[in-house]
Amino acid sequence: MFSPEHGGLLTAPLLRGIERAGRTHSDVTVAPLVAGAIDNDLNRARDTIRPVLTLYFGGMGAPGKNFYVDLADRYGHGASARACRDAYLAGDKRGAACALTDELCDLVALVATLGERLAEYDAAGVDVLVVAPFGDRAALVAALAQHNCATAQPGEESRRFRCETS
Repeated sequence: MFSPEHGGLLTAPLLRGIERAGRTHSDVTVAPLVAGAIDNDLNRARDTIRPVLTLYFGGMGAPGKNFYVDLADRYGHGASARACRDAYLAGDKRGAACALTDELCDLVALVATLGERLAEYDAAGVDVLVVAPFGDRAALVAALAQHNCATAQPGEESRRFRCETS
């Protein structure tokens, strides 16, 4: 549930720890996992990733302690995450999914247009973005490859994609 807008909440403790160990950021790779969906219809893209987000916010942890709900609260979206958890634990998985606001989905997942959003992950100190593709997986992987190659230096292998130059 990494959000580039709140990246420091998760990366700051890591960076302090590696500094105390006498190391630097270049000694580690920051590689968060995010759910991703690409679609011309933003609502359809969000609905594609809602089931996995519902599982995390609704079904992970103990009824009184869910790290992901706590994190959403720190991101300013605790009410949505708690409503999802409460509905999920009551057996209403559809209601749980509906409780997730578009804003929370957009915050913790890679939804629809990629270029600007990927730049936000870069700015948040992400070295390698691990995307779990949902929906049209081939289109998402192709868009990620195209973005990575568009931002690579000529002849450079950008992240995990070999970029051909003409």
